[in-house]
Amino acid sequence: DAKTDSLYETFQAENSAYFVALSDRKLLGGCGILSLDHTLPQTCELQKMYLLPKARGLKIGYRLISNCLAFAKQKDFKQCYLTTFPTMTSAHRLYKQMGFELLDKPLTISCHSACHIWMLKQL
Repeated sequence: DAKTDSLYETFQAENSAYFVALSDRKLLGGCGILSLDHTLPQTCELQKMYLLPKARGLKIGYRLISNCLAFAKQKDFKQCYLTTFPTMTSAHRLYKQMGFELLDKPLTISCHSACHIWMLKQL
């Protein structure tokens, strides 16, 4: 999608950040946080969570998300939203372990039309 193609530019917006995990100066993954939209100013969105297969199961995803949530709290967001694909069951488990709860419908109209799992966490 367009945000992935311009990841650096996307996360230059105010109240946004993108965290990366490195090992021996090699990229293992990343995860970002940004404001959801102007209609929900106290809600941020966890986006672009990527991990290389060799980085999975090492708590790296947990640490990346923890960094994003700490940043969100520092910026006074009150809740964090995410969308994901139904097939990403390992990610669903991680999100639930971190306190995200399933929603029946999306919070907002989104460009993530292929993502049919919506989750929210109170911060």
